[in-house]
Amino acid sequence: MQEHRWAGGLTPNQTRFIKGKDSHYKFYWCGNKEGQGGAGILLAEHWVDKVFEVVRISDRIILLRLVIGKVVFTLH
Repeated sequence: MQEHRWAGGLTPNQTRFIKGKDSHYKFYWCGNKEGQGGAGILLAEHWVDKVFEVVRISDRIILLRLVIGKVVFTLH
């Protein structure tokens, strides 16, 4: 996701759970203190336990690494 409006910098463990009617997600994000812009990754709840690293580089770049089976996936 891009251009979210949640304030926050490059703080580790900066996440929120988002619940819909029939779905649950975890939102990993990085942004700035003003809440203007930022980048984030919205991940379905059943994949959350596969996350082994989140790297917040700037308010425009975030990397999330998942291990699924014997393969490492990097989302950015």
